[in-house]
Amino acid sequence: MKAPGGASRLQDDKSDIDIMAAPTPDDPVEQAALDWLARLHSGRWSADDAAAHAAWLTADPSHQAAWQRAESLWQALGGLRPFAAAELSVLHARSAPPIHRRNRVAGLVLASIAVMGLGVALLLPGSFTSVQTKQTVRGEHGAVSLADGSRIELNTDSRIEIDFRLDCRCVRLSEGEAVFNVAHGDPRPFKVLVSQGTLRDIGTAFWVREQARRLDVAVLEGEVEFTPHDGDTSRLLVAGDRLSWDQAGEAPPTRSRPLDDLLAWRKGSLVFRDAPLSEVINEFARYHAVSIELDPRLADYRFSGRLRSADLEGLLTLIRSAYSVEVRRPAPGRISIVLKSARG
Repeated sequence: MKAPGGASRLQDDKSDIDIMAAPTPDDPVEQAALDWLARLHSGRWSADDAAAHAAWLTADPSHQAAWQRAESLWQALGGLRPFAAAELSVLHARSAPPIHRRNRVAGLVLASIAVMGLGVALLLPGSFTSVQTKQTVRGEHGAVSLADGSRIELNTDSRIEIDFRLDCRCVRLSEGEAVFNVAHGDPRPFKVLVSQGTLRDIGTAFWVREQARRLDVAVLEGEVEFTPHDGDTSRLLVAGDRLSWDQAGEAPPTRSRPLDDLLAWRKGSLVFRDAPLSEVINEFARYHAVSIELDPRLADYRFSGRLRSADLEGLLTLIRSAYSVEVRRPAPGRISIVLKSARG
């Protein structure tokens, strides 16, 4: 993914839990840690147990390390508990033996759950991965490949949070614009969370733009269901359908632009057909770290053309040639477009 004039700056923040790093019952210290873990979650933990556990932890540095690994395993397997009810019931149902005896049953039970975790991780990829944040800066766009084979294309200045769980492939689009190509074959629903509600994929591909408290959606292939937060009835959208939503509810699209025009950014272009000049300026401003001021008398002037999103100077040249305007640069990072008659 490349930003204009430089290398990729896609932000990536993730931390994976490695189930393969789970403690092994064959090591005496690791086995003891599993014994303590089993005791802690058996429902029979007492004040004497807590004191004995604290003494065990301080007896040797390896005990603390083994305990941390055992706790990490338990946390990583938290989502598996609905699948491992039978195994976990063994830990609760068994009698409480003297703490000094090795309880290999507990270790084997936890080990079997760990193996189950590996199987679920293969069947439901990404289910043991922490929330990941991906974002693009101004002028940048690129693609993110997800664990299940889905693909997300992000436009300029966009941010998503990927949260794959056992019950949901969830992605939050907190700002910006993206195209989602959802992989089939995963039993979990694929959901896109936006400020106005939730989009649930029933098909393959759809476009979403989240901006200034307004949501715009277009279905490219398949079907998408939108459920608003305000309790309004869900909308089912099929290929070719569009939806706009703001604080007041469903809203008409600002302009009925062809889908190819809406998605031209994927190839680095912006397309306008008889668009208000104010709309053109606002759209270009999304791709450049510059403030562009437009003379209010020019707001409704019409503009048509296809330009590279990175070519701000090309846009300014076209505007100067099409209208009687002057482009001023009053300060670094500021551009002012005014009617020539407004000088003085």
